[in-house]
Amino acid sequence: MEKIVRESILRERESEETFAGCNSRQSELNEALSRFLRTPDPFLSTRRENRTNHYGHASRFCPILWKSLTRFLRKRELCRRIGLKFVEFCPSIVARWLWVVHCPWKAIMHCSQQTIPAQSPLHRDGDREIISLSSALKDVFLALVVFSPIVIGSCDKGVEVPPPKNPRDYMWKVDTLAAHPDALQTWMWDIYATSPENVYVVGHTDWTGVNGDGIMWRYDGVRWSIINQGFRDISLESITGFGPSNIYAAGNKGPDAVVLHFDGVRWTQTILPGRALYTIRGSGPSDIWAAGWGGTVFHFDGAQWAKIETDQRWNFKDLAIFEGKVYAIAYRLDEEPRDTVWHFSLSWSGSRWDTIQVWAEGPFQISSPTFGTQSLSIIGGEMYSAGTPFSYGAGLFQFISGDWVAAAGEVRVAKAFGSSKNSIFGGGSYGKVYHFNGTDWYQFDQFRSGDFRLVFWTGWTDGREAFILGNDAQRSYVLHGR
Repeated sequence: MEKIVRESILRERESEETFAGCNSRQSELNEALSRFLRTPDPFLSTRRENRTNHYGHASRFCPILWKSLTRFLRKRELCRRIGLKFVEFCPSIVARWLWVVHCPWKAIMHCSQQTIPAQSPLHRDGDREIISLSSALKDVFLALVVFSPIVIGSCDKGVEVPPPKNPRDYMWKVDTLAAHPDALQTWMWDIYATSPENVYVVGHTDWTGVNGDGIMWRYDGVRWSIINQGFRDISLESITGFGPSNIYAAGNKGPDAVVLHFDGVRWTQTILPGRALYTIRGSGPSDIWAAGWGGTVFHFDGAQWAKIETDQRWNFKDLAIFEGKVYAIAYRLDEEPRDTVWHFSLSWSGSRWDTIQVWAEGPFQISSPTFGTQSLSIIGGEMYSAGTPFSYGAGLFQFISGDWVAAAGEVRVAKAFGSSKNSIFGGGSYGKVYHFNGTDWYQFDQFRSGDFRLVFWTGWTDGREAFILGNDAQRSYVLHGR
């Protein structure tokens, strides 16, 4: 007996020396435990007597568990080192973790109070010592208690998110969008997403089963489905938004301009006095611009739409808000014989549109492209333009110091989109899809087609997944890479 007592004293001293380096952290842990002990247990009755009994039991349980934990950590050097580091740097997590294991520990402690009768064959002859039924069970439980937080995660860093995959290594699938088997045209033109589980595309179809000839699809992370907004005889060209419950789509309803708005519950429509809208963009819910054919331009200030007087010869292709200023690309046809197209890069001064650059395209008068005339994009804090209305690709241009500068060499895309300046996608005719990594352009050969009508117009990416939208004059296709 004297030997047993001596060994017990030595073990206690060893335990004190082992944990001497983290006394301050242990104090912080004790404070955290105290806070948790004052928190009502949601699994117990709210009656005062139950709460009192519960707190009393917890006050006895925590010192026992802590002492058992220290003894367990002392048994193996590796366990001791790992456990000490975790306890030293993560006292708040240890507190929460002890609270989680409180209930199963109560069950074990209750079991440990049951004893084996003296006449049980488990007793050795002449041994008067009472054996606990749960000694092995407690050892297993303590092992799980020690290593579970280490396996789940480390100090207060949360779940570690793996780095984004190289877009050139994405696995791709192709979704075909057809409004109906009998539809001859399902042309989707624009895309908006708040996440890979909430993606919208809008366009036109000749099938009149849903919304007349206007159509909208939504991807929920599993499948694409047609959204019935409840309005007929509309055609949609563009979509933008400021979150899942604040989305705008623009197009036309007969001869008039129309804007649809989704508030998270239902869609509403606003008819505006003007011709078809081709683009809608904004910097926020109280600064939205929509523009289209015949000089049609509107601005929404969060309360109402106001018409902006503009040269009616201009047909607007796209808009962008860059560094607090509104930019646009537009074109107009020459006077008779109307065989030359004049392309304009414009900026809004607050009272009129100012011309930044202009170039012409036609059989008798042509100049080299100085900016893209199909689209505008904001990527990584920079503005880009791309494409032409006829070749669906006249290179990619970047807006630098008030002027357009060629940015992609021979690469021809209809629109650029990306998550940063070092990860830009672009699509064009003949099924061409490109990716720029900040150094060079890469073409995804698996999408190439001999059909010039297959054009990938636009897309969306969050840096981890990408959606690229196109059509072939009959059906629309969405490339989904991740």
